[in-house]
Amino acid sequence: MISNRLTVLVLVIASLMTAAAVFPAAANPIYASNGLGMFVDDLPGRPASMGGAGVANADGKNMLRDNPALLSAFTIHSYSFGASHVKSSVSADMVDDADIAQTRAEVLKLVIPLWRGLTLGWGISPLTRTDSIIEYSYGDYTDRTTFKGGINVSSLSIAGSFRNIVRLGISYNYNFGMIEESWDREFESDEFDDSTDTIKKKYKGNGFTVCAVARVWGNTSVGIGYTGKTDLDVTVRVRPGQFSYPEKTFSTRNRSLPARWRLGVTSVFMRRFTASADLSLANWEDIAKTQEERDMFTNTYRVGAGIRYAPAQFTGIPYYRKLAISAGFKFGTMYYKSYPTIDTVTEKAVTFGLEFPFLENVASLITSFEYGTRGVKNDNGWDESYSRIGLLLIGTIK
Repeated sequence: MISNRLTVLVLVIASLMTAAAVFPAAANPIYASNGLGMFVDDLPGRPASMGGAGVANADGKNMLRDNPALLSAFTIHSYSFGASHVKSSVSADMVDDADIAQTRAEVLKLVIPLWRGLTLGWGISPLTRTDSIIEYSYGDYTDRTTFKGGINVSSLSIAGSFRNIVRLGISYNYNFGMIEESWDREFESDEFDDSTDTIKKKYKGNGFTVCAVARVWGNTSVGIGYTGKTDLDVTVRVRPGQFSYPEKTFSTRNRSLPARWRLGVTSVFMRRFTASADLSLANWEDIAKTQEERDMFTNTYRVGAGIRYAPAQFTGIPYYRKLAISAGFKFGTMYYKSYPTIDTVTEKAVTFGLEFPFLENVASLITSFEYGTRGVKNDNGWDESYSRIGLLLIGTIK
């Protein structure tokens, strides 16, 4: 029975992920065309509504990729599927403002408790996304540069706990994906042929994450996760000029993803209130290879904090009184400096969320809302305001 339900669940969620990937409403900001694209934060469910904090929150509903030790708190076969819709408005010097929207799948995860706190988990989620378009008109022709794709990560994890006091976990991460860059030139006159030059960069590489959660005092826990530096093999294929020209392998090369740390603390007060705070660090300057990367990469950090209130669950009370509510904030920097003014890009946001339990607690729909800004026009030459609506369905497989 479990096998049949699991098969149906995977097929349904896979089709939803495909639909979300194939039918975006528009493209990402210009910033997403830099480096490996814009990083997709690992914030499924509750952490997204608590300012991105949750690396130490072992509540049996937390499936953060950055800390697989949290999976040991699950006592029954569980799944989660998450997606988001992001809208933003970009204002830049000397160009028209742009309004952008995109819907995308963000996580698919399965958790299988094995024996006495030993738990197996698997998940897949995007790590970076490009999907941006830059267009310029020069009178008799138009140049358009399109960036598509990104890097994904599939994680196989195992976690265990000792008397629910110390939890340990490790993940094997397989990173894969492709980023395609296309340069189109369209002429107003039929005297000249339009042209398209394409570069496809395919990435693959293996990495790992090790982590721990420990209850240090009463209902207070600390958590730490470390993802090691990951080397990626890159295959570059090109197609110059017309579509009729063959695509050829241009080169093979290597690049790296930086080591990343995530630390946090979570406390539960009066069984109803949960407070969490996280700090994330990534050493981008350590993996710069070219002079351009040394000039443009910068080490990043993100600080996030939030609170959650879970009302008492009594038989006969109105449904709206069963809804848990969360709020938080976050602030940090982005790994790639900006053009036209070369300076570090900052990001800040406030968050909010509601949780809708289903009958018999077989599943919950966790919603998150985020409003924030990126960049400062005086410092970076552009700024962006954005809003994000996230949905995560998390349930049990009986």
